[in-house]
Amino acid sequence: MPERDEAGARYYLPPGLWETSLTEADFSAAPDDLKQALQRAAKPPREELYDLHEDPQEIVNLAGKEALQSSQNRLRAALVQWQTELDDRIADPEVLAALAEMHERIARDFYPEGLGRPRKGATIPWDYGRWIDPGVPV
Repeated sequence: MPERDEAGARYYLPPGLWETSLTEADFSAAPDDLKQALQRAAKPPREELYDLHEDPQEIVNLAGKEALQSSQNRLRAALVQWQTELDDRIADPEVLAALAEMHERIARDFYPEGLGRPRKGATIPWDYGRWIDPGVPV
């Protein structure tokens, strides 16, 4: 779902709701490449491809570069094959949307003060098995 922010990373960037030691001042003082990496983590591109020998911190996204198109196509095909073999339900856009909706509902209903601070005494109805266990009907 490329149009959505990445929910987990979203809470690590100031002024996020998650308990974090990263302040606005820390973020402002960070080197530009770190700022870009944090911002990319909060709103990741649809695909990412890195040269881990030349860029071990994964700063320069090479996805979409013409010279790497055949490698990218090969990796895409391998991912689809792997997801099919493992019955990866999250690969189905409808399942991913339903799972994201569950996360948003739980965040809204059980974490009114923000993630990391659940309502006291709350029993949170996480229902991951429904979405990821091949033995459970969707």
